[in-house]
Amino acid sequence: MANLDQADAALEKSRPDDSGMKAHIRFYRALVHIQNRERGPAQEALQEAKNLDPTGEIGRKADELLAQVEQGLAGRRAWDLNINAGWDWDSNVLLRGKQGFRSRGDKDDSDWRFGLSSAFTYRFVNTEEVVLGAGGSTFDSWHTDIDEFNVQTYGANLYLGYTPKSAPRLSLGVRYDFDYSLLGNDSFLSRQRITPQIDFRETERTRTTLFYQLDVRDYRYPVSDWRLDRDGVTH
Repeated sequence: MANLDQADAALEKSRPDDSGMKAHIRFYRALVHIQNRERGPAQEALQEAKNLDPTGEIGRKADELLAQVEQGLAGRRAWDLNINAGWDWDSNVLLRGKQGFRSRGDKDDSDWRFGLSSAFTYRFVNTEEVVLGAGGSTFDSWHTDIDEFNVQTYGANLYLGYTPKSAPRLSLGVRYDFDYSLLGNDSFLSRQRITPQIDFRETERTRTTLFYQLDVRDYRYPVSDWRLDRDGVTH
């Protein structure tokens, strides 16, 4: 934005009557505002670009983008992809493996694992008022010593969100998740979850969330004693 301010000031001094160049600057200024989710300033800059170049290419593009901003569509990407990788160490579970038993707190490299996860989301409807989307996720981990603790989880989800125009800080949503997990390359657990929730955003960086979750679990291994059966519904 600082570079655009400098260009605007230099243009005003050297070529004050060049409306075409001024329209370009206003248009790119609007793109920055859209990226920063600043709707009001973006609308103002686009309107200025349209007025400065009413019959030109920039004016036409500004008019099209202005309509999208007013509908809440501009700057809202339809999809997201996240990939994470890294090393983890769990201080609550000591996985000794071939190292044998030692006192707690001793250095033990077998507690380390490498994790790789991914998540993909696609929003079929993506406006400021309604969001409807679906996605998938994966998680894989490999321990340095005990491969019986390697985990693979594959999941899918569907969600719907609604933000009333009369209360833009309030959001209502419901999400369905399904995932299937393997432990040590063997079937371990399948889960289904339904989560309705209410979000209230006090500021741009703080919010309060109230939610309820219905969690249905099916552990995919036999047990010899019914008291060890953990299948069922959790609230």
